[in-house]
Amino acid sequence: MRRIGLAVVLAVGCGLMPLDTEAQPVTKRIGYLAIVEIEEWDEAFLNGLQEHGFVPGRNIQIEYRFAGGNAERLGQLAAGLVDLKVDVIFVSGTQALDVAKLATKTIAIVFPVGSPVESGDIANLARPDGNLTGLTTLNVVVVAKRLELLKEAVPRLSQVAVLWNPRNSASALTNQGTQEAARRLGIRLQSLEVRNSGDLDTAFQAIVKEHPGALVATPDNFLFSQRVASSTLPQKIGCPEFSARRSGCRSAA
Repeated sequence: MRRIGLAVVLAVGCGLMPLDTEAQPVTKRIGYLAIVEIEEWDEAFLNGLQEHGFVPGRNIQIEYRFAGGNAERLGQLAAGLVDLKVDVIFVSGTQALDVAKLATKTIAIVFPVGSPVESGDIANLARPDGNLTGLTTLNVVVVAKRLELLKEAVPRLSQVAVLWNPRNSASALTNQGTQEAARRLGIRLQSLEVRNSGDLDTAFQAIVKEHPGALVATPDNFLFSQRVASSTLPQKIGCPEFSARRSGCRSAA
Protein backbone atom coordinates (compact mmCIF):
# COMPACT_ATOMS: atom_id res chain seq x y z
CA MET A 1 0.00 0.00 0.00
CA ARG A 2 2.88 2.41 0.65
CA ARG A 3 3.97 2.03 -2.96
CA ILE A 4 0.53 3.35 -3.93
CA GLY A 5 1.59 6.62 -2.32
CA LEU A 6 4.24 7.01 -5.01
CA ALA A 7 1.76 6.08 -7.74
CA VAL A 8 -0.67 8.73 -6.48
CA VAL A 9 2.08 11.34 -6.38
CA LEU A 10 3.08 10.56 -9.95
CA ALA A 11 -0.54 10.65 -11.09
CA VAL A 12 -1.12 14.03 -9.46
CA GLY A 13 1.83 15.30 -11.47
CA CYS A 14 4.58 17.77 -10.97
CA GLY A 15 2.34 20.57 -9.72
CA LEU A 16 3.08 19.63 -6.10
CA MET A 17 6.23 20.82 -4.42
CA PRO A 18 7.90 18.64 -1.76
CA LEU A 19 7.02 19.54 1.80
CA ASP A 20 9.41 22.05 3.40
CA THR A 21 9.40 24.69 6.10
CA GLU A 22 7.70 27.15 3.77
CA ALA A 23 4.93 24.86 2.58
CA GLN A 24 2.59 26.28 -0.02
CA PRO A 25 -1.21 26.34 0.47
CA VAL A 26 -3.09 23.20 -0.53
CA THR A 27 -3.38 23.16 -4.32
CA LYS A 28 -4.12 19.51 -5.12
CA ARG A 29 -6.91 17.20 -3.97
CA ILE A 30 -6.94 13.40 -3.90
CA GLY A 31 -10.21 11.47 -3.90
CA TYR A 32 -10.23 8.24 -1.89
CA LEU A 33 -13.03 5.82 -2.86
CA ALA A 34 -13.71 2.51 -1.11
CA ILE A 35 -16.64 0.28 -0.23
CA VAL A 36 -15.49 0.10 3.40
CA GLU A 37 -12.96 1.89 5.57
CA ILE A 38 -10.01 -0.21 6.69
CA GLU A 39 -7.91 1.80 9.13
CA GLU A 40 -4.58 0.05 8.62
CA TRP A 41 -4.82 0.54 4.86
CA ASP A 42 -5.62 4.22 5.32
CA GLU A 43 -2.57 4.53 7.57
CA ALA A 44 -0.32 2.79 5.05
CA PHE A 45 -1.69 5.02 2.27
CA LEU A 46 -0.90 8.18 4.26
CA ASN A 47 2.55 6.88 5.20
CA GLY A 48 3.29 6.26 1.54
CA LEU A 49 2.37 9.83 0.64
CA GLN A 50 4.33 11.30 3.55
CA GLU A 51 7.44 9.34 2.60
CA HIS A 52 7.40 11.36 -0.62
CA GLY A 53 6.89 14.66 1.14
CA PHE A 54 3.13 15.14 0.97
CA VAL A 55 1.02 15.75 4.08
CA PRO A 56 -2.75 16.34 4.21
CA GLY A 57 -3.56 19.90 5.20
CA ARG A 58 -0.11 21.12 4.18
CA ASN A 59 0.31 20.53 0.48
CA ILE A 60 -2.51 18.09 -0.37
CA GLN A 61 -6.11 17.51 0.65
CA ILE A 62 -7.75 14.06 0.73
CA GLU A 63 -11.48 13.66 0.13
CA TYR A 64 -12.52 10.35 1.70
CA ARG A 65 -15.63 8.59 0.42
CA PHE A 66 -16.62 5.25 2.00
CA ALA A 67 -19.77 3.34 1.02
CA GLY A 68 -20.24 1.64 4.39
CA GLY A 69 -20.33 -1.79 2.76
CA ASN A 70 -23.15 -0.76 0.39
CA ALA A 71 -21.98 -1.26 -3.21
CA GLU A 72 -24.97 0.69 -4.56
CA ARG A 73 -23.58 3.90 -3.01
CA LEU A 74 -20.26 3.74 -4.86
CA GLY A 75 -21.59 5.29 -8.06
CA GLN A 76 -22.95 8.36 -6.28
CA LEU A 77 -19.74 8.77 -4.28
CA ALA A 78 -17.58 8.49 -7.40
CA ALA A 79 -19.71 11.09 -9.20
CA GLY A 80 -19.31 13.40 -6.23
CA LEU A 81 -15.53 13.18 -6.44
CA VAL A 82 -15.67 13.96 -10.14
CA ASP A 83 -17.89 16.99 -9.43
CA LEU A 84 -15.29 18.18 -6.91
CA LYS A 85 -12.74 18.07 -9.73
CA VAL A 86 -10.18 16.17 -7.65
CA ASP A 87 -6.80 15.77 -9.31
CA VAL A 88 -6.61 12.00 -8.84
CA ILE A 89 -8.91 9.28 -7.51
CA PHE A 90 -7.45 6.46 -5.42
CA VAL A 91 -9.71 3.41 -5.43
CA SER A 92 -9.44 0.55 -2.96
CA GLY A 93 -10.71 -2.69 -4.48
CA THR A 94 -12.22 -3.87 -7.74
CA GLN A 95 -15.77 -2.69 -7.00
CA ALA A 96 -14.57 0.88 -6.47
CA LEU A 97 -12.40 0.67 -9.60
CA ASP A 98 -15.30 -0.58 -11.74
CA VAL A 99 -17.42 2.40 -10.67
CA ALA A 100 -14.70 5.06 -10.88
CA LYS A 101 -13.69 4.16 -14.43
CA LEU A 102 -17.31 4.73 -15.50
CA ALA A 103 -17.46 8.06 -13.68
CA THR A 104 -14.49 9.67 -15.43
CA LYS A 105 -12.23 9.19 -18.42
CA THR A 106 -10.03 12.21 -17.67
CA ILE A 107 -9.16 12.17 -13.95
CA ALA A 108 -6.28 9.82 -13.14
CA ILE A 109 -7.39 6.69 -11.23
CA VAL A 110 -4.87 4.78 -9.11
CA PHE A 111 -5.71 1.28 -7.88
CA PRO A 112 -4.40 -1.63 -5.82
CA VAL A 113 -6.61 -4.56 -6.91
CA GLY A 114 -6.28 -8.30 -7.24
CA SER A 115 -6.85 -9.06 -10.93
CA PRO A 116 -7.44 -5.97 -13.10
CA VAL A 117 -6.71 -7.77 -16.38
CA GLU A 118 -8.88 -10.82 -15.66
CA SER A 119 -11.75 -8.64 -14.42
CA GLY A 120 -11.61 -6.59 -17.64
CA ASP A 121 -10.62 -3.27 -16.06
CA ILE A 122 -7.37 -3.01 -18.03
CA ALA A 123 -5.99 -4.86 -21.04
CA ASN A 124 -2.33 -4.89 -20.10
CA LEU A 125 -0.43 -4.64 -16.81
CA ALA A 126 2.61 -2.99 -18.37
CA ARG A 127 0.50 -0.34 -20.10
CA PRO A 128 -2.85 0.17 -18.30
CA ASP A 129 -5.64 1.73 -20.31
CA GLY A 130 -6.37 5.46 -20.50
CA ASN A 131 -6.46 7.15 -17.11
CA LEU A 132 -5.81 3.98 -15.04
CA THR A 133 -2.66 2.89 -13.24
CA GLY A 134 -1.75 1.02 -10.07
CA LEU A 135 -0.70 -2.28 -8.52
CA THR A 136 -1.99 -5.85 -8.61
CA THR A 137 -1.63 -8.85 -6.31
CA LEU A 138 -2.41 -11.31 -9.16
CA ASN A 139 -5.00 -13.14 -7.08
CA VAL A 140 -6.56 -15.09 -9.96
CA VAL A 141 -3.14 -16.21 -11.18
CA VAL A 142 -1.97 -17.58 -7.83
CA VAL A 143 -5.27 -18.99 -6.51
CA ALA A 144 -4.40 -22.57 -7.52
CA LYS A 145 -1.09 -22.37 -5.70
CA ARG A 146 -2.84 -21.17 -2.54
CA LEU A 147 -5.11 -24.21 -2.54
CA GLU A 148 -2.14 -26.49 -3.22
CA LEU A 149 -0.35 -25.04 -0.18
CA LEU A 150 -3.46 -25.59 1.91
CA LYS A 151 -3.58 -29.22 0.75
CA GLU A 152 0.08 -29.65 1.65
CA ALA A 153 -0.55 -28.22 5.11
CA VAL A 154 -3.60 -30.48 5.63
CA PRO A 155 -2.90 -33.65 3.55
CA ARG A 156 -6.23 -35.33 4.40
CA LEU A 157 -8.22 -32.25 3.40
CA SER A 158 -11.38 -33.26 1.52
CA GLN A 159 -13.78 -30.29 1.88
CA VAL A 160 -13.19 -26.53 1.91
CA ALA A 161 -15.66 -23.71 2.54
CA VAL A 162 -15.14 -20.69 0.27
CA LEU A 163 -16.47 -17.21 1.05
CA TRP A 164 -16.81 -14.98 -2.01
CA ASN A 165 -18.63 -11.82 -3.08
CA PRO A 166 -20.58 -12.13 -6.37
CA ARG A 167 -20.74 -8.32 -6.63
CA ASN A 168 -16.95 -8.21 -6.90
CA SER A 169 -15.73 -9.45 -10.28
CA ALA A 170 -12.28 -10.23 -8.89
CA SER A 171 -13.75 -12.24 -6.00
CA ALA A 172 -15.97 -14.14 -8.45
CA LEU A 173 -13.02 -14.91 -10.72
CA THR A 174 -10.96 -16.09 -7.76
CA ASN A 175 -13.83 -18.33 -6.67
CA GLN A 176 -13.99 -19.81 -10.17
CA GLY A 177 -10.24 -20.45 -10.13
CA THR A 178 -10.55 -22.06 -6.70
CA GLN A 179 -13.23 -24.42 -8.03
CA GLU A 180 -11.00 -25.47 -10.95
CA ALA A 181 -8.05 -26.07 -8.65
CA ALA A 182 -10.23 -28.02 -6.21
CA ARG A 183 -11.35 -30.40 -8.97
CA ARG A 184 -7.73 -31.17 -9.82
CA LEU A 185 -6.88 -31.76 -6.17
CA GLY A 186 -9.95 -33.85 -5.42
CA ILE A 187 -11.35 -31.34 -2.92
CA ARG A 188 -15.08 -30.66 -2.53
CA LEU A 189 -15.99 -26.98 -2.16
CA GLN A 190 -18.76 -25.45 -0.10
CA SER A 191 -19.31 -22.24 -2.08
CA LEU A 192 -20.87 -19.44 0.00
CA GLU A 193 -21.91 -16.07 -1.47
CA VAL A 194 -21.42 -13.09 0.85
CA ARG A 195 -22.71 -9.66 -0.19
CA ASN A 196 -23.40 -8.16 3.23
CA SER A 197 -23.34 -8.86 6.97
CA GLY A 198 -26.58 -10.84 6.78
CA ASP A 199 -25.10 -13.16 4.18
CA LEU A 200 -22.04 -13.57 6.37
CA ASP A 201 -24.13 -14.73 9.32
CA THR A 202 -25.93 -17.23 7.08
CA ALA A 203 -22.63 -18.47 5.66
CA PHE A 204 -21.19 -19.02 9.12
CA GLN A 205 -24.21 -21.10 10.10
CA ALA A 206 -23.78 -23.24 6.97
CA ILE A 207 -20.07 -23.68 7.69
CA VAL A 208 -20.70 -24.81 11.26
CA LYS A 209 -23.30 -27.29 9.97
CA GLU A 210 -21.05 -28.75 7.24
CA HIS A 211 -17.87 -28.64 9.32
CA PRO A 212 -15.40 -28.38 6.39
CA GLY A 213 -11.72 -29.14 6.74
CA ALA A 214 -10.68 -25.54 5.98
CA LEU A 215 -12.07 -22.06 5.34
CA VAL A 216 -10.96 -19.88 2.40
CA ALA A 217 -11.87 -16.20 2.02
CA THR A 218 -11.45 -14.84 -1.51
CA PRO A 219 -9.89 -11.34 -1.87
CA ASP A 220 -12.65 -8.78 -1.25
CA ASN A 221 -12.57 -5.58 0.79
CA PHE A 222 -15.92 -6.24 2.47
CA LEU A 223 -14.84 -9.74 3.53
CA PHE A 224 -11.54 -8.36 4.75
CA SER A 225 -13.31 -5.68 6.77
CA GLN A 226 -15.27 -8.44 8.54
CA ARG A 227 -12.11 -10.22 9.75
CA VAL A 228 -12.94 -9.49 13.40
CA ALA A 229 -16.33 -11.15 13.10
CA SER A 230 -14.82 -14.20 11.39
CA SER A 231 -11.67 -14.52 13.49
CA THR A 232 -13.12 -17.04 15.93
CA LEU A 233 -14.96 -19.20 13.39
CA PRO A 234 -12.01 -21.45 12.42
CA GLN A 235 -11.39 -22.11 16.10
CA LYS A 236 -15.05 -22.97 16.68
CA ILE A 237 -15.08 -25.62 13.97
CA GLY A 238 -11.46 -26.69 14.49
CA CYS A 239 -10.07 -25.91 11.02
CA PRO A 240 -7.44 -23.65 9.46
CA GLU A 241 -8.40 -20.47 7.63
CA PHE A 242 -6.63 -19.36 4.45
CA SER A 243 -6.79 -15.84 3.03
CA ALA A 244 -4.96 -13.77 0.43
CA ARG A 245 -4.39 -11.12 3.10
CA ARG A 246 -3.51 -11.22 6.76
CA SER A 247 -6.94 -11.26 8.32
CA GLY A 248 -6.40 -11.83 11.99
CA CYS A 249 -7.81 -15.37 11.73
CA ARG A 250 -5.68 -18.07 13.27
CA SER A 251 -5.47 -21.73 12.49
CA ALA A 252 -7.04 -24.00 15.02
CA ALA A 253 -4.82 -26.90 13.98
